[in-house]
Amino acid sequence: MIDIIFLLLLFFLLTSVFSDDPGIPLDLPQAATAESPQERPEEVIYISKTGEIYMNGQTVPLDNLFMELSRIETGKPITIKADKEVAFGIFVRVLDIAKAVGGQNVVIAAEIPE
Repeated sequence: MIDIIFLLLLFFLLTSVFSDDPGIPLDLPQAATAESPQERPEEVIYISKTGEIYMNGQTVPLDNLFMELSRIETGKPITIKADKEVAFGIFVRVLDIAKAVGGQNVVIAAEIPE
């Protein structure tokens, strides 16, 4: 019985370590025209309501975001998941940086209203 508990614990630890979700709670805005994603996005930028930016599970300062995004291939889809309470100025700067790097397919994540 204890072996099963340890195996479950190990499973949950490994899945949380290899997850690219930074674990910050995001309350995405709702949009009536939102679509369900067909595939998992290649690159995801998370913006918390306090303005912190996360990419690949790590905090990225806004000043270093251009350098981090320039490391990815040109043409890869970039998804921005921003909390609905994020300051609009920060969101626009992140979007501008994503486009400046050559992001042709920049997607803004939103929830479908119930």
